Amino acid sequence: MKTETVKLKNPRSLTTTLAISFFSLSTLVLLVSSSLQVVLSIQAQQTALDNRLLLVAQDASRSVSNFIQEKFNSMEVAVEFSNPVTASSQIQRTVLEGMLGLNPAFTQFALLDREGTQLSFTSRSSQTLSQQFTAQLNNDLISQTSSGQRYISQVYIDDKTSEPLIVLAIPVKTVLGDYQGTLVTEVNLKFIWDLVDQIRVGETGYVYVVDDQGNLIAYKDTALVLQGKNASQIGEVSQFVENLSGPADTTPGAQTYTSLSGTRVVGTYVPLDSPQWAVVIELPRREAYQDVISLGLRTLILIIIITILASYAGYLGARRTSAPLVSLSNVATEITRGNLGAQAEETGPAELAQLASSFNNMTSQLRNSIGNLEQRVAERTADLELSRLVSEHRAQELQAISEISRTISTEQRLEILLPLVTRLVSERFDFYHVGIFFIDPTHQFAILEAANSEGGKRMLEREHRLAVGTGIVGTVSATGKSRIALDVGSDAVFFDNPDLPNTRSEMALPLNFRGETIGVLDVQSIKPGAFTESDTNTLNILADQVAIAIENARLFGQTQQARDEAETLYNQFLRTEWKTFLRQDVNIGYKQTLNGGKALQKPVQSDEIRRALQEGRVVVLEPNGNRLQPIIAIPVKLRDQTIGVLNITGSKNRRWGQDEITLAQAISDRLALALDNARLLQESQRRAAKEAKIGEVTAKIGASINMRNVLQTAVEELGRALPGSEIVIQFQNSQEN
Repeated sequence: MKTETVKLKNPRSLTTTLAISFFSLSTLVLLVSSSLQVVLSIQAQQTALDNRLLLVAQDASRSVSNFIQEKFNSMEVAVEFSNPVTASSQIQRTVLEGMLGLNPAFTQFALLDREGTQLSFTSRSSQTLSQQFTAQLNNDLISQTSSGQRYISQVYIDDKTSEPLIVLAIPVKTVLGDYQGTLVTEVNLKFIWDLVDQIRVGETGYVYVVDDQGNLIAYKDTALVLQGKNASQIGEVSQFVENLSGPADTTPGAQTYTSLSGTRVVGTYVPLDSPQWAVVIELPRREAYQDVISLGLRTLILIIIITILASYAGYLGARRTSAPLVSLSNVATEITRGNLGAQAEETGPAELAQLASSFNNMTSQLRNSIGNLEQRVAERTADLELSRLVSEHRAQELQAISEISRTISTEQRLEILLPLVTRLVSERFDFYHVGIFFIDPTHQFAILEAANSEGGKRMLEREHRLAVGTGIVGTVSATGKSRIALDVGSDAVFFDNPDLPNTRSEMALPLNFRGETIGVLDVQSIKPGAFTESDTNTLNILADQVAIAIENARLFGQTQQARDEAETLYNQFLRTEWKTFLRQDVNIGYKQTLNGGKALQKPVQSDEIRRALQEGRVVVLEPNGNRLQPIIAIPVKLRDQTIGVLNITGSKNRRWGQDEITLAQAISDRLALALDNARLLQESQRRAAKEAKIGEVTAKIGASINMRNVLQTAVEELGRALPGSEIVIQFQNSQEN
């Protein structure tokens, strides 16, 4: 008997398998991510398209509604200023003809009395009213207007022109509101055609109007309107006709359907409240989804390119990885058979060598902990999850504190800083009420300075304060330590506040600055037991940042005030010193020409110099018919104090450039500094000379050894120091004392 041997199909190599796996996985991930991106893009494009079409439809609906409303307004204004029912027939006809000329859309007018009898009429095209218009003057019209309401008829087609028409009617009332009659007009709706044609929808989109039966009122192809075309079976129009009883503000999403012209379009509609029409917006589908098609083509090309690159990279990686993996596979096989002592060779690339080392470590760990591995894993997982939740909560709180600190650190005005802190803390930590108390200078009361809640604002209005040592805020004010109060036990008495009835948990944090409690940050929550000791530690960081910001704002205000006072005093001192200097110095200025320079003996008087001194600004005079030379008069200012004028006269017919004016201003600024430095130097030299002279006289007087020489030396030295003066030294008579 012969035995048949079945030859197994040779399996693929590891390199081929890895390459195919890498290629398949890369392609799958790429296809999934690209498909998801395309789907999301399509959804986003659809939403944007819906919104865009809806906005255009709403604008168009407002234009159509305004068209009808404008006609009603014209009729009501005419009736309000002249009561045609009680007027003579001649006045009635004059009023109707005047209204007919107001707007070309009006074709006929009729004036009816209380019983519906015709009092007067006028028509644009004939001497009598048309039969179609007369047929509209029915009991429904009289009944609706007699009750004080406007009337709008159904759309009908003119027998002669095939144009759409509509009848509008309003009641005519006395000044006391009593019904007297009805004013009726026929309106040609072809004027809506131009209104609709002006509305643009993309590049090739359009707008049209239908009535509640689906009949076209305005359309890009006016021939269809004149034919009385009905579009009730077309896409969005059918929805409008079927849902006439729905809300007036119904705005369905855009849909794709076949239009009247047979093309596929994306459209939507907006119904009008009065009359019961609809404005329909249609955009060709090709234009509507042009961006989506382009995105799909780009995505397909990108997938092909990345697939080719991924295949090549997978092949190279598989070749490099396959050899060490064979060895690791054999070791893994030994381990699965129970040989936990098998060791892998740590060779090959760094990653595979690390993998081999991990295999060896794994077998060692399995030998040591295989008995209780599952229990340890479960315990470790629970601990890690708890730690993660705690860390996330802590990180969120610290992140909120960091954001608040960054925001309040830039605000230097206390009146803005305090409300900002209460609002930010309430928003970031979801607190019901946040208040900031300041301790008064006597340390007797904690005074509420800012709050975010409505109850807190009422407390601010009545200048709410708490005695130090009373209540949770008063206790923290006295001790400088945080405290938590819950809506249970003895703490429940703290929540008996009619301004904050929903408080269930409260925490007061001291605002400490340099070891001193300057106030209290009071936070309240509507959740029972909302605060823990961990929250206290975290929020104390926030309280310290708030205290620093408050003190910085206070110091900034004090510094600003001190700076303003110092500047005022310095400016006063500067004016006084310059007045003294100018009285002492005979040189009132200096003049420089092409021939040389010299000191001024008397002031130069001119209009531009007076203007520069009085107004404190640059005066530029260009050459004109009366003056051939250009002039610049620049005030010389020292700390906003005008101490002189720099007057520059140019050559004939010259025009000053902006760069020249800027250069002259810069020189004027530096001249002011140089003059002040010279004044200070001169004053210093004068004082030094004075001190030197006093020292010299004192030295000579001190060198004399008897009374006569002392007196003689003093008189002589004073005479030299004060030339031209008569000096007498006389002792006081003791008998006259």
